Formats: sequence, C-alpha cells, structure tokens
Amino acid sequence: RSLGIDNSLLGGRLVVKPVKGLTLKALSGKQRSYWKWNKSLVSGADMELHVEEWIPKMQQGDTKLMLGGSWVNKYEETEDIFASPTYKYNLPEFVNAWDVRASLNTGPWNLLVEYAQKTQDPSFDNGFSYDKGTAAMFSGSYSKKGLSLLLQVKRSENMSFRSRRLQMGTSSFI
Repeated sequence: RSLGIDNSLLGGRLVVKPVKGLTLKALSGKQRSYWKWNKSLVSGADMELHVEEWIPKMQQGDTKLMLGGSWVNKYEETEDIFASPTYKYNLPEFVNAWDVRASLNTGPWNLLVEYAQKTQDPSFDNGFSYDKGTAAMFSGSYSKKGLSLLLQVKRSENMSFRSRRLQMGTSSFI
C-alpha cells in the first residue's frame, strides 16, 4: 500500500465452512483507486475442497489433495468510447472470469495446476480487443533440508483485468 497499489474493496465478505475440508467464500464491493472508490462493482466466489479430510487413508499420511474453483464478475456501466469519429465501441457491462485448480502435496513433493478464462473485456490495456483471456500454470517443487527445486510453466493471454476499463498505471487491478 505504501507504493500506491491498493486493491481493497468497500463491501462485504462471507466465509463458510459447512463441513470439514470444504471452504466457501463470497465477496462483493467497490474497489479502491488511490483516494477514491471506482464506480464499478466487483463480486466473486471461491470454493476449496481438501480431499484428504474425506478419505480416511489420506488422513493417516502426509498426502494432501486440494481441488478448487473461483469466479469473479465486474459490473461497469457502459461508456461512449469512440475508435474513430464514426465507430463507437460496444462495451460489455459484465465481465466474468473463472478458474479451476488442483494441488497435490506428498512428502517433499508439491504439484499445482491451474487454468483460468475471462470473457470479452475490451479495455485500454488490451487496445480494446474483444478476444477472450486465458491463463494456465503448472508448478512443481521438491524440498528437503539443504535442497529445493522449483519448476514453473505459465502462459497468459489477454488476462489484464481491472475494475476500470480506461485505467492506466498500477491501479484498479482485480
């Protein structure tokens, strides 16, 4: 926050753990942009299931398996933005993003796989492109006393996601 990067929300958050090993989260609010609040509304939900809590054999060992998914929505009123004197952009009021992920930890090994996708979000960041966004990540690591190894592979295309489509700089990232 001392750098001027702040993505806090003025709104509400709810965390529920209905059964052992399952966590559900929901939130909604207006995002801060320096000393003001953006007009757009950001909402989201997340679910994490720790499978080892449900399988008795896994509870006895040090193996942990997590499955998760998230959804984020941005509502921003449409604006009149012109590409030329005769062409106005058709901007969506709602932009959605979702992801699925899995993590496996066993002994010194840790594997994480995640995939995310975003609907059309023409903005200043992407030159007002109507392409959908995608991202994928694989991370594998090994760690024991005196040695650690990490291998990560990431791919991201058109995944800049802000609560203000005309924002520049480091502010308003979701």
